[in-house]
Amino acid sequence: MLTYALVHEFLKPLRYWSAAIWDGVALLTMSA
Repeated sequence: MLTYALVHEFLKPLRYWSAAIWDGVALLTMSA
């Protein structure tokens, strides 16, 4: 299942990206 491997590789860093985005949002809200 090549598609499953691709989706897994795409979803793996997604949690880190969402955490970084939420950190940026929190920083923007505090500085605003």
